[in-house]
Formats: sequence, C-alpha cells, structure tokens
Amino acid sequence: MTEENNQYYAFISYKREDESWAKWLQKKLEHYKLPANLNGRADIPKELRPIFRDTSELMPGNLPQQLHDALAQSKYLIVICSPNSAQSEWVNKEIDDFISMGKSENIIPFIVGGTPFASNPTEECYPQAIRNLPADRELLGANINEMGRDAAAIKVVARMIGLKFDALWQRYERDMKRRKNILMGVLAAFLVAVTGVAAYIWSQNITISRQYRQLEISSAANNAQYALELLKGGDMAKAEELLTSCFLDTKMESEIESTVEMERALRYWYRMKYGNTIYGSARVDVGLPLSIWPAADNTFFVSDADVSFCKISAVSGKVLDTYSLPKNLDLLLDFDGKDMVTYQAADSTVHLFNLQTSADKLVKDYNFEATIGLPDGFEERGTSPSGQMVFAQQGSQCIIYDTKKHEVAKRLTLTRNVLYAALNDSLTVLAVACDNQSDQYKDTDLEVWAIDDGTRRGVLKMTWSSKSWIELSPDSRYLFFSDVGKLQYVDLTTDTPLEQSVVGTNVNPALNMVFSKDGSSLCISSINGVYLWSWPSASPSVIENIDFDSPDLAIERDKDGTTVLQFLKNDKVVKTVKTKVKWQWDEGYASLSTTDDAELMSISMGNELSVYNTVTGERLWTKTCDNLVSGTCFNKNKEQLCASDWDGLVRIYDATTGKEVRRLSGAEERLSYCKLSADGRYVMAEDFSGKACLWFLSTGELLDAYRCLEEEENPSFPTLSSIKRLLLK
Repeated sequence: MTEENNQYYAFISYKREDESWAKWLQKKLEHYKLPANLNGRADIPKELRPIFRDTSELMPGNLPQQLHDALAQSKYLIVICSPNSAQSEWVNKEIDDFISMGKSENIIPFIVGGTPFASNPTEECYPQAIRNLPADRELLGANINEMGRDAAAIKVVARMIGLKFDALWQRYERDMKRRKNILMGVLAAFLVAVTGVAAYIWSQNITISRQYRQLEISSAANNAQYALELLKGGDMAKAEELLTSCFLDTKMESEIESTVEMERALRYWYRMKYGNTIYGSARVDVGLPLSIWPAADNTFFVSDADVSFCKISAVSGKVLDTYSLPKNLDLLLDFDGKDMVTYQAADSTVHLFNLQTSADKLVKDYNFEATIGLPDGFEERGTSPSGQMVFAQQGSQCIIYDTKKHEVAKRLTLTRNVLYAALNDSLTVLAVACDNQSDQYKDTDLEVWAIDDGTRRGVLKMTWSSKSWIELSPDSRYLFFSDVGKLQYVDLTTDTPLEQSVVGTNVNPALNMVFSKDGSSLCISSINGVYLWSWPSASPSVIENIDFDSPDLAIERDKDGTTVLQFLKNDKVVKTVKTKVKWQWDEGYASLSTTDDAELMSISMGNELSVYNTVTGERLWTKTCDNLVSGTCFNKNKEQLCASDWDGLVRIYDATTGKEVRRLSGAEERLSYCKLSADGRYVMAEDFSGKACLWFLSTGELLDAYRCLEEEENPSFPTLSSIKRLLLK
C-alpha cells in the first residue's frame, strides 16, 4: 500500500494507439530501484509499484466506476501525451475526474509526440483538460523528444518521490558508467582467450541478428494484418501509410514481403485500389460539411458549419486554403466555383462575399427562385453537372428546365414524389430517388429513366434512413449513392442496370456528391465529414503478371496400343512423345498433364485420377476422388501434383506415392481447372462462378481472390514486385 492510503502510486492514462508507450513506462517505473537513503531521505521506498494501467488492472463490471475508483486510489496521474490522446474523449474524462478530486498538482504529462499548446491543432499533444488549467498551474511535461525516453522516465520518478531530477539522473549516469566499466573489464578478461571469445561472440551475434530479423519480420507481419483490417474497414490512407512504413529503413524487404500476411495485405490493397472501378483515397478533416463546389483548377471548395470555407486538392484531399465569412451564416445560396459566394446571414440579409479580397457586399431584393426561373409551383430536385439543366416536380408533373434558355426542355410524368434527382447535360439519362411509402426497411426506390423516350430502365430498393444523395459520373455510365453507410455505384450500360450494385468502402449517408471539373475525383459530404474518391490511375505498363504454365496437351492411341503424348501450340502439334503407357481411354478423359520432361503423366476419367511413368509404362498410383477431377499440374521438381475437383478444392498429392499432402480451399463453386506458376510458388484455380483464387503451394495459404470478368479467359494476378512498386511510387 502506498503512502496516504493510496492503493496505486500512479494511474497511467493513454489512447489505445499509444499503448506500447504506456506498457513501457509502467514496466520502467515498477522496476526502477531506489536506494534506501538518498540526499538524507530515509523515507524513499525501494520500488514504485503498483502502477495502474487499465488493461492490466480492470476487473469485470462497471468500467467507468472502476476507472473512477482507480483514479481515487492513485496519488499521481501520468498522461501519455500525443496528438492521439489530445483528441481522446476518454483520456480527457480521466483527467477531469482526477482534477475534480483536487489532485491537479499531481498530474504528470509524459510527452511521446506532438507539441504542447501547438499553433497547429493536428500537432497538439495536450488533452483539452490540461490546456484548460489556469496559467499559474501550467504543467511541464517530460518530453522524450527533448531529453530521451530514459531521462523522461527518470524525470517522472523524480516528480513522484519529490527529488530533484539532477540527483537521480547523475546517479543513473554513474550506474551506466559503472556498468560500462564492468562490461569493459569482462571483455578484457575474455580477450585472454581470444579464439574462444571470438567464436562465442560471433555465434551470439548470429543469434541476436537472427532474433532481430525475426522480430522485424514478425512486426511487419502484424502491421500487415492490421493494415488488412483497415482496408476492409475502408481506411485506405492509413493502411497505405502502415504498409509503406514496413519497407522503410530495413534491409529485409524480401523477407518481409514474402510473409503470408504482407502478401495477402498487398494483394487486397491492389484489388481494392486498382481492381475496382473506384477506391477511397482520403477522409478530409474540414468540420461538419454543408456544401461542396468544384473549381476549375481541379480543387473543391467545402463550406462547414463553422462559417468557413476550405479549398482542398481533388488529388490528395489536403486542405490548401481556408476562408472565413464575415457574417453569421444561415444559408449558402450560390458559389461561382472561384471567388464569389452568395449567402444569407443570420439576420436574413443576403450578402455577396469575395474569397480573394474579403470584400462583403449587401445584396438587395435577392430572389433565389428568380435566378433559376422555374415555373410557379415547381420545386427543384436536382441539377446537371453544369447546372444548366434542372429537374423539378409539381405533383405528378416533372420538367427538365433549361436555365440558360429559360424554357422547359422536357416534360415527364412520375406518379411518386422525387426526393433527389441526377441527370446529365445531354439529357439522355435521368436517375431519381423516390419514396415508395413502404413500411419495410427498403422504403426508397432508385429509378433510372431514358429521357429521350421516357421509359424506365431499372429499379433498385434502398433505405430512406440513409437519406442518400445520388450523382451520375461525367460519362453517365455510373450512378453513385450511399445506402446504410456504404458508398455504392451501379453500371448503367448493362441490360439490367440497377441489379449490379458494387459495395465500396465505408462512408456514412451522403448529403452531397460532386465530381471534380476533370471528372477524375468525387467529393462526398456525409454526416461525419468529407470523403474524397478517385478513379484508378495505375498504368498497365507498370503491372507484370504472374506467369502460369499452361501447356496444351492431347493423347492418341499408337498402332501398337500404347499412348502418344502431343504438345500443341495454336492447335498445331509441336512435339510428340511416345510412351509405354497402355492405351485405355476410348471413352475420353477429364484432365491431362505431364512433367516438363514428360516422364510423369497424370490423367483423370471422371473422379478417377492416375499417375503413370511414361518411360516404363508403370501406373504409379490411382485415386478414386469424391468428385470429377477437372484439372491437374505437376510442380517443377516432379515431387507434387495439384488436382482441382468439382467439390471446390485443390488437392496436393505426392507425385510418386499419391499421398495427399494438403488441401487448398476458398473457391465458392466447382473448379474448372488449376495452374502452377512458372516459378512453382503459386497455385491458381478458377471456379464456375468466375471466381479466381491464388494460393501458396508450400503452405496452402489463400493469398488473393477476385471475380473475373466474363471476357477474361485467363485471370491475371500481378507479381508482388509490381504491387510493391505501385505502393512505394
């Protein structure tokens, strides 16, 4: 039990991302040994323990109450300060609770990143509760970046036991010097037996180096696994940063990239970023968004609820500039995409504001409806990308109004109320979101219409609770919307458009979507922020695909009743091999393969698989499988045979004995064939649903899987080096 009847010497508060620092500091403090008498102080304890850290101390039950009790029983509160903890609501609550107990003077900041009271909010490391303390109680933290982590930890110890830092630090340096001298003495003694010592040190260095390599590889594998989870959760930017960091400042790139976790994460990243039509690139922190406008210089202007404008890059999503409106904002009315903003202030007056000069002009007799010129009674539901064409509705009557010519360009009849509409400037495609007045979960319909003949081409049901904006791509091929927190798009060029929805990455219901002027990026405002999406930009010339051996083979019966192997290219025989295998396949066969030298031959009839020695004619083994064997292939050293079955598995057999070595799973349907890569590292198979899978032959680990296009006869898997070049470019 600590002094003053406290159960703990200290309570460590931290954000989960800084857990490694919290663990390190807890261990450092609890194992720090103090002398019984220092500077005349005989009351100094021999050790500082226990230190409270939530994951090691909490019992099942009411979490907030346990934290409160632990804080009450702790003499000091150590806060791991970083930009992560500065944004943590929970860390801030723990500090507030400790201050409310009258122990604000016993708060010790331990700074591992960022800067206290930083001018840039993203670099701030102090939580709000510390920043709110009066100036006369301002806390000075122990900063590892200024004094090193050991010195910072000792500074915390000095604060907890009421000693001067210099006294403890000088003792620490003396101890380190003494240890160094002892080490030098030991080394000098070992030099007496130079040969033995050299051999010992050499072996130890090899062991340590091996352990270090294994530790770095293991760490990279763990980071890759976490990056894969981030990718599946939609955080592309953070996953890319994490994967990239695994290859920086290391001499073990080849070992790291060869781990299952890293290859699986890299291949998933490639499929997500370049294998789909769209991918998420960034979440832009600009507050609560209200409106988005595209600008001519490939940027977006985003307004937020804090009465400010942010100019962001359509390529990177970075904030390029920030502007503030002079009046309290009530409603944004118009923006020319460059300089001039028309807005209604809180006092109902309308103003014209210049973002470049900050000039603010009062506008009299402003009439928003008059600027559009819609006929009386019609209400706007959506506009074309240029803003010239406006879709409006009055009851069942719908019009497309040309705002430049001030005339109705097209009339349509829709029996249901339109919530949102999206149309192109050429007036060929119209998409509307309609309330279907259903009590079911899917209570909103997305409809696509051909404007020229007024026919409805397709319907997709979605949830009204998502309140999603809809938007057409500049080429009018894709319709974008969000439904239940997922960004989705559908290909409108297919015969059944709204039935081929593809789910993108997580994004909350979209309040607005706008394409950049060049059509390369889509900016989305949602209830929790702004997201930037882009079309894929991978150059085909950068991609090298894995080479899969796929020899064309056929067999014929020779005149003497034996089997002849024929190797084909472009349906022409380029090589013939006469074997001693007795012919027995008058009723045909399902699969055929040989080793490179044609010494071994595998052939299947239905579910019966056999392997022959073509030189002796001997049948080495036969298996009766559960299903039809659709394809086989040998590895380079003739030791293993891969066989794909109609049960959706690839089985690996010992080529000479027929013993099953392992099974490869991951396909969803019957397999149509299997192939081995030229280097013998990978196995690839495609099932009848069009799903192609890639495995490690050596371990059977599934590395990649994707749905092939119908016209794709040979599914392509990029080489790992190609993917890494794309990531690190």
